[in-house]
Amino acid sequence: MKRQKKELLDTLKADNYKLGGVVEQADIGAVKDLETNNYGTKTIMQFLTAEGEQKQVFLNSYSVNNLIDAFGEEDKRWVGETITIVCEEEPKFKKKMLIVKPYKAKEEKV
Repeated sequence: MKRQKKELLDTLKADNYKLGGVVEQADIGAVKDLETNNYGTKTIMQFLTAEGEQKQVFLNSYSVNNLIDAFGEEDKRWVGETITIVCEEEPKFKKKMLIVKPYKAKEEKV
């Protein structure tokens, strides 16, 4: 089978951002589940930034719950919705993580 090279998207990592800041404001492009050898399934969300760049972020449980609360359980309905990605401290283990939230006009990117 002949294969073509695939475009590599920039994946956001919490370590690259300061706590409490808005990382991105973007429109959801696609949501996919990826099988991993060690950790089961991970969910990844591709998005388009306000500058027109395609990027992706792994969705943690906090993010998935936020998206379900805002847009419903069917992830196809999330596509095209505007979201904000913020860097916050995970309550239990006190480490930085990225959380996806529905967009609110008052939030500003830092």
